[in-house]
Amino acid sequence: MPKPKQQWLPAEKVDPDFFQRPSKKSRAIVIKSPDGKAVTAQKHCASSDGGTPDEKASNDLGRIQSGLDEATARRSTAPRPPLPIGPVAKTVASTRTRVAIENPSLHQSTPSANGLPITHPTGLSTGNTPPHSGQTPNTNRVTAFHSNLDIHALNYVQYWLRAVNESAAVSIPAPFLPRVDFSNYRRTLVVVEDTQDRTPLADLPPQQACTIQIQELQSTSYEQYWQQRLQNEYAAQAMQNDSFGLFNVGIYSHDHLTNSYSIKVPGVRESTPRIDIGDILYIRPILPVHPSMIARLSKEWSSQRSSVAPGFTGHEHHAVVWAVLRRDETVIVRLGTNLISGTKCNVIIPLSAHKFVPTWQAVSLAQVNLNATLSGNPWLTSMLFPEPDHGTLQTSLSKGSFDLEWFDSTLNFEQKRAVQAVTDADYGSIPYLIFGPPGTGKTKTIVETVLQLLQAPSRVAPHLLVCAPSDAAVDTLLVRLSAHLLPHDLFRLNSWTRLNSEVPGEVRPYCYLDAHNLYSLPPFERLMAAKVVVTSCRDADMLAAAGLTNQALTRTVLRMLRAIAPAAADSGDLLHWTALLLDEAAQATEPETLIPLGVVAPLEVDYELTLTPQMIMAGDEYQLGPRLASAAISDTSGTFNTPGLETSLFQRLFSRPLYKDHPLSRTRGLRPLTKAMLPIVRPPFANLIRNYRSHPAILSTSSALFYSDTLIPERPRASSAILSWPQWPKHSGSVWPVMFYQHTGLDSVESVLEGNGTGSGSLINHSEAQIALGTVVDLLRHVNRGSLAAILNPQSRNDHLQHEDIIVMSPFRAQVNYLRQIFREKGLYDIRIGPLEAFQGLESRVVVLCTTRTRLGQAPHPTVKYVNEDKARNLGVIDEPKRFNVAMTRAKEALIAIGNAEVLSCTRDNCWVSFLRFCLRNGLCCGGKMGWVARKDNAGRAKERMGKLERALRYADAQAAEREEDGTPLDARTNGNVVHEGQQQNFKLKLRGTMIDLDEEMWRMQIGEQEEEKIREEEDVGGDEIYDDDQEDWDGGDDT
Repeated sequence: MPKPKQQWLPAEKVDPDFFQRPSKKSRAIVIKSPDGKAVTAQKHCASSDGGTPDEKASNDLGRIQSGLDEATARRSTAPRPPLPIGPVAKTVASTRTRVAIENPSLHQSTPSANGLPITHPTGLSTGNTPPHSGQTPNTNRVTAFHSNLDIHALNYVQYWLRAVNESAAVSIPAPFLPRVDFSNYRRTLVVVEDTQDRTPLADLPPQQACTIQIQELQSTSYEQYWQQRLQNEYAAQAMQNDSFGLFNVGIYSHDHLTNSYSIKVPGVRESTPRIDIGDILYIRPILPVHPSMIARLSKEWSSQRSSVAPGFTGHEHHAVVWAVLRRDETVIVRLGTNLISGTKCNVIIPLSAHKFVPTWQAVSLAQVNLNATLSGNPWLTSMLFPEPDHGTLQTSLSKGSFDLEWFDSTLNFEQKRAVQAVTDADYGSIPYLIFGPPGTGKTKTIVETVLQLLQAPSRVAPHLLVCAPSDAAVDTLLVRLSAHLLPHDLFRLNSWTRLNSEVPGEVRPYCYLDAHNLYSLPPFERLMAAKVVVTSCRDADMLAAAGLTNQALTRTVLRMLRAIAPAAADSGDLLHWTALLLDEAAQATEPETLIPLGVVAPLEVDYELTLTPQMIMAGDEYQLGPRLASAAISDTSGTFNTPGLETSLFQRLFSRPLYKDHPLSRTRGLRPLTKAMLPIVRPPFANLIRNYRSHPAILSTSSALFYSDTLIPERPRASSAILSWPQWPKHSGSVWPVMFYQHTGLDSVESVLEGNGTGSGSLINHSEAQIALGTVVDLLRHVNRGSLAAILNPQSRNDHLQHEDIIVMSPFRAQVNYLRQIFREKGLYDIRIGPLEAFQGLESRVVVLCTTRTRLGQAPHPTVKYVNEDKARNLGVIDEPKRFNVAMTRAKEALIAIGNAEVLSCTRDNCWVSFLRFCLRNGLCCGGKMGWVARKDNAGRAKERMGKLERALRYADAQAAEREEDGTPLDARTNGNVVHEGQQQNFKLKLRGTMIDLDEEMWRMQIGEQEEEKIREEEDVGGDEIYDDDQEDWDGGDDT
């Protein structure tokens, strides 16, 4: 009987629960049996042909996708075999958990007959366990096809290739990359050995998940609390690395004299996987075997496993990475022997020990120091568990002026107050936290603090350790500090695994390269002479490994002084690192922060301190936090549970009563200090409130949602060329450069069979990408006032929009790749396109946010099925407040969001509901109809009050309209906003182009109670229009 024809349906009519074949087209293929009845996947898995079950399923996949014949419509009674593209079972027992340890003697192996070690990897699932469970669906129902296939499944890999990785092998080592010999470094400095607190590599935890037993973080069980979570995170990293493994790829000769070879590693450009020089890759060469024989041989081997797997040479090369060409996604490795160029092989990417050893050892050292504080000076306890009695009391009001000579004259009042507080150091021996929302100048404040601490009077010469979680953030700090410090006073410590090509040219004069042209520790005298050492949190472990911590150095000096000059040993001033400053602190896990904290921690045993180091942290707990493998992988079973690890030390400290419940905290409305409040614990924190980045309309939603409505826009006026773009939604008054484009074109799944190895992030939306491309091209054409040639080669005038001034972002990696493809095809190579996480800490004149997910569940009762799947895999921007905040606060002059309002609000996500309501109230929507469900709260229909920035913008527009009716001239530079003079000065409303400088006290002076009440009455009218009590859904239609 001939196969049925494929049934094509328009995208908007496709049942989302149908089985859909991955296609690069916007339509999906709906599979039905000839009689219209439902067909189940398992009917096609049973086969009487030869070969393994996986290969049968692979051969049958074409029949499943192209249609079914009448004979396969019968209900199958055979046991259910693995699905054709089902995932390898994600259990801890079946996960390869191999760790690459730099010391070959620690690698567990058994000798073979010829003396070479035989490696026995842990088992990988053979696919014999069905990845899904459940009863066989009833095929008598006349319904659509419901697939059990998992679009987020791992790539399908033939069993014989997986068998190669499961087989025992003879290990062939390769020459290791030269690196710092920390033991020799300590011996040459006569540093007292301080290794009792550093966990030996042999005692590191197995890369296997454990059960979380300790739920509460306390000083007495601090080590156990974090080690249980770190062990699960390491297991998740090992599993993630396992998913990045390569099968049947070519390895090509790069330099036959040094046995160097090149391997293409997809994703290495974006650190998926993260591979650095010095890492070890396990290379397993494959023999050329005829396909007709491999299935039978693999089946026979799987039953016995007494020999080497068929198709495998039996050798595992421990290849050492000597270079990484990220742009070309190529890795250069060195082997211990020769291979024929072009040899096919499997590549296993183990978890390198040097990537997790520092955090494990830092936690152990922290527990040792916490135990020591029970009988000594409680410095570390006050840093990790500060209490109000650790602070100092303020009994008088602070003076309104500052007595410092500023290196940066552009600092605002809040920044100066923070710097003054740190230099005065009168808040107690506790962390000083600088809370800086986006664009408020956190890094500028840290840089000024560093320079002022170097000038502040002190009993000892200041030596500062300045850190950040990422190399990019550290390089930014160094570049800013280099404008004031010479190379002998400022040093950039890089890991030996960092590529020279990844270090900016202006940073290199402040670094040190060893004889092997690798970054390393400089000579002892050079490092100790530096007033400021800048490094990443993880690379600070190099100082600990070399014995250059406060504790190790103090022990060394004490031993000598007590033998030579006992009286000098009791001074109490033996302290090298006088302060630790941590920028972007909210992006680091607490164990990562412990690494530099352990470097500056003072000696508290057998020594009485009279001087303790300071710790200053700057960050924003409402932006993206630490990036965890346990959050990135799909783990619905809770195997890789790491509660608390996603919370940075910065965020945890701000949740403690000392900071959270302080009368001057941001959550209390930033009330001014009065005499009636004295005495009071001197605030060990600063709140930066002035935003120098964004237009107030862009800033309004985030200010109200995350920062207690306290942000004050300070940026100069927006570009008139951008504001005059005719595509901005029609709005009464001045142009607000914010747009929500309602788009309902359905998303689809790209490359289920050829994805990124994990299947996650494979969501793509072709029509959304075309909208983003058209929007950017049209904006460029308007601003640059020219043809496509002018767009591709814009001039450098201020009003012209450069390609690098535009960011296009999406939370889904496949969509990012597709956006890059279509933008490059148009010659727009310099448009910055990437995932949301890539742009934290960055800014751009124009930002286009592609939300990508536009599909709900099956009609007529829409569900959140697909949104919940995204949330389970830590994907998307729905119910992700930190991602939402980062996406909304990157833009300086224009923000364009593309998405489906119904999907974005389907879970009643407060962030998206607030933003959509902001756009609806102010006529900032375009595209299709806005039929979305209003959010409910316990009191019924919610009528959200407008934020202060929105109210000020609306008030300014109203005043401009009144002046226009009266015939009063308008200043063209303010884009329609009035020039306040005469009676308008009574309001004292300060307009900077379209920027408004405003806070609560100014608001009361500007408008007064009567005007404020009038605006609130207008809000209520608008709220009734949006939330009609007689209808469940509100449809804005074209009126928006």
